[in-house]
Amino acid sequence: MPYTPARVWRTDLRIRRIQQLPANFDAYVGEIADELERLYGPKAAEQYREQARPMTAVTIAHPSVDALAAEEGGTTAGLLFAVTDPTDAVPDTMAETVGRISLIHVLQTHVGQAVEEGLVREAVRTLRAGGVDTIVTECLPCCVVDLDSAFGPLEFRKVRRLLMMADLADPRQTVDGTCESVPIQEDAWTEAAEVIVNAYIDSPERDLHPEVRDSARARVFVRRVAEGGFGETAPAFLRAIGPDGCFGGVILGCFVAPDVGFVLQVAVRREYPGQGIGTRLLQELARAFRKAGARSVALGVTASSPAVELYQRLGYCPLRDVATYVWRRDARNTSEASRC
Repeated sequence: MPYTPARVWRTDLRIRRIQQLPANFDAYVGEIADELERLYGPKAAEQYREQARPMTAVTIAHPSVDALAAEEGGTTAGLLFAVTDPTDAVPDTMAETVGRISLIHVLQTHVGQAVEEGLVREAVRTLRAGGVDTIVTECLPCCVVDLDSAFGPLEFRKVRRLLMMADLADPRQTVDGTCESVPIQEDAWTEAAEVIVNAYIDSPERDLHPEVRDSARARVFVRRVAEGGFGETAPAFLRAIGPDGCFGGVILGCFVAPDVGFVLQVAVRREYPGQGIGTRLLQELARAFRKAGARSVALGVTASSPAVELYQRLGYCPLRDVATYVWRRDARNTSEASRC
């Protein structure tokens, strides 16, 4: 489908698709690196400064990515990346197509000028015109943006999430004795995927995580984690535990910074409530991160989830609010959660 740029409500602001880094990309690198340092420490900022240019250039060039730039007076004032599930990664059994907005950044010099509204409006228009069934936005803006005003008029629903972090030196992050969990081997990816789907069958968070809705999509997710698609990983960061040789729970992690681990998913089958499986998996993943040189571990969780109490008992503290915005073609997006 040909791409048709749209003009937004301000005559001096244009949204266009880009295929190479903007001339002022160093300004973006500086601002994003500064925020990553505040969140994850100096090593995170240093790594981003080193990798930002080649990593972003590869992202822009990928056929599944629409990279949008908001231009004002010859300057790129904001960037947004929208990603559609690539056809080569989606099994034929998946009827649903998912679009994700993975990055939104507006330069400080253009904050408060509705740049994000123009970017979001054009990204959503393009994704919907391309036939996606679900659009999920759970990026961590490293700038000041008014995303409620951007997504609200477009019939997205908002869910408040928390970024939480724990110090791996905290005694609550340690576990005594030998490991009860085992690394998830490639021949067990399907079983791990089935645990994830089972854990979310009745969960109100199913809309937030398209990868938990069916086994095929969940298996793609497990494979991507194992292959480093979300960050540097290791076999010890994908673990499973359960009675009688069957998986009762799984946990998947990666590095989000050179010294910070991240819990991408922890899921326990509904048949095993209250048995401490989730706690044990979190502690054993923490041990794996610690052995690999991490000093802390982070995760994201819905603010209203009962899991928040578990994480707090294990030493996790809220680091930052993160708003998630979700739209589904076949759902009433104003139900179960507030409009933006």
